[in-house]
Amino acid sequence: MLINDYAVCLGVRSFKDNLKILDVFTKENGKFSVLLRINKKQPIPVPLSIISIECVKKETGIGTLQKIETIQSNSTSTLSPIAATTSLFVCELIYKCVPEFYINSNIYHLLAQASFELGKNPNNTLIALKSTLILLKELGVLSKGGDLHQYQTLTSDLQTFISNTLNNTEIIQKLSGSEKKTIMECCLQHLRINFQTKLELNSLEYFHIVFQV
Repeated sequence: MLINDYAVCLGVRSFKDNLKILDVFTKENGKFSVLLRINKKQPIPVPLSIISIECVKKETGIGTLQKIETIQSNSTSTLSPIAATTSLFVCELIYKCVPEFYINSNIYHLLAQASFELGKNPNNTLIALKSTLILLKELGVLSKGGDLHQYQTLTSDLQTFISNTLNNTEIIQKLSGSEKKTIMECCLQHLRINFQTKLELNSLEYFHIVFQV
């Protein structure tokens, strides 16, 4: 099936010779992968960049990319360590938690919003936390803050941050490194329990280092 859609790049994997596998989450067609032919005229998309694609999407397996255009790209080579780590973390989280061919336009908008906010404020250390909480909500495993694993053990300030995020209320709180770590660990544990998976994120170690948690 030939499709034209907006997408967010989740990552690029090696394949063979001048071909790579491009993992995307699209606005109308969800998450899938396509073969990307490398050439000098077309730069390789970076995680969390917004692109426009024309491709042949297969019901199973990897599709074939026809055309690609970059709409917005926050190059990881020019980003601050915080922004680069946030991009990698959010994309790896989506890639590992969301099933192949899963369609949810709200998750596309979640990614696009994170990309926009990073471009506007590359040192915003709360984007990764906000994106993780909203992802849990969109996957149907978190409808309100009280559903979160170990929620009752969190301080009132952290409970307020979680509730405001889920309710799309403007957040003006400042969290310490240890508070960010506490929320993130609760979120990841919640994912592991609900999806019955061990869920190991390669970027989590960098997240802890860069965010000093």
